[in-house]
Formats: sequence, C-alpha cells, structure tokens
Amino acid sequence: MDYLQFLNKIIKSDETIRSAIIFNKFGQIKERDQRSDAELYLNEYDTDKLLKESASSWHYRKELSSKIGEGLYALAEYGNIKRITLPIDNEHLLLITADIQDDQPTIVKNIRNMLEQENN
Repeated sequence: MDYLQFLNKIIKSDETIRSAIIFNKFGQIKERDQRSDAELYLNEYDTDKLLKESASSWHYRKELSSKIGEGLYALAEYGNIKRITLPIDNEHLLLITADIQDDQPTIVKNIRNMLEQENN
C-alpha cells in the first residue's frame, strides 16, 4: 500500500477530515497528511505522546478481543476535534482527526442529554 496516496485519498474523501496519520504498534509515524487549511492543535511532542498512548490502548484492546471481539475503531470526541483510530493490519494503525459536526451517535446524544438534565 502506498501510505501517502492512501492518506491523501482519505483527506479528500470528507471535508471535515483535518489530518490522517499511519503509525506502527510502537506509536512511530510511518506517514502523515493533512488538509491544507487545517490548523493543527498539537505540536510534535504531544502528537508523539498521543500516538504512543493510542498504540498502547489498541494493544490492550487486542488482548481482550477473544472476549469482546476484534476492535473495529475507537472514537474520542473533544471540544475542538474528533479522533478516530482504526487498525490497518497487525502492525499499523490509522489515526484520523476531524472537525466537530453535529453527528454524534444517537446513544451518545441521549446519554449526554440525560447527564445535562441531571446536572441542572
């Protein structure tokens, strides 16, 4: 697989996608791409730290797969971005960051609404 070509295709597939990184199971970047107008929120140090954490978390999910099934993706939503991690193969992961859109899964919306009502 041509990683850069693949990442470029991902970036062009959706206008909300800000960046895409392919990294190995140790958190080392193999290739990266970003939307030309995307402001990156994390510096290199923070990005490296994030990738190592993501790789470690994915390794742990893999250990649990015999009990809960193979991991398909992990989604984290923050105030400024969404972060989506997907496995590419046994050695590599794909991290995508995207702009926030009002497209939270229904279950998350419902639970957040319930929490908001409880806290008011």
